[in-house]
Amino acid sequence: METPRLAMRLPAHVLNGLAVALGISLIQITLALTAGKLAALAAATGAICASLADLPIAPDRTWRRVGMGALVGWASGVLIGLLSESGVAMGFIIIFLSFSSTMALAWGLRAGPLSFIPILALIFTLAAPPHGTHALLVHAGWSAVGGLAYFSWAVFSSRVLQPRYRTLALAAALQALAALLRSRAALLS
Repeated sequence: METPRLAMRLPAHVLNGLAVALGISLIQITLALTAGKLAALAAATGAICASLADLPIAPDRTWRRVGMGALVGWASGVLIGLLSESGVAMGFIIIFLSFSSTMALAWGLRAGPLSFIPILALIFTLAAPPHGTHALLVHAGWSAVGGLAYFSWAVFSSRVLQPRYRTLALAAALQALAALLRSRAALLS
């Protein structure tokens, strides 16, 4: 069976984006059917925060980036939930998260997705803040489940898509070499 031409032309970032969308969808649908809508919503928060760090890179780097994304998203959500009752404390945690996110960009564009995770966790947690310690623990638990589920999905999909990523990288290198040789030939003729 031949792969369709359109699928062969998809760049690595599009393939990765499709894998991310499929992973988040599977996590949210599975948990909505098994644990309920509120659990699925909290788990989707963890999965979406973790998915921001998922890029078409080598699998041994994927687990570090996505794992860090899941951890940062979960910790930010817990901090926001703990301090949401106090206006002053909430202001300080927002300043801290914003400053930390901005400083993370000092590492360059590769840190961009990781730097946005605390802000996204802040927005998601404030959209439906858990009231009470029990509700916060339940929300944090389901958020951790979503982050861990997406972490597993990201490592799996990275390993499955790695041969295609390598093929695309080789094709891009050969196209760049061909363009270089054409420009050199134009200089000589």
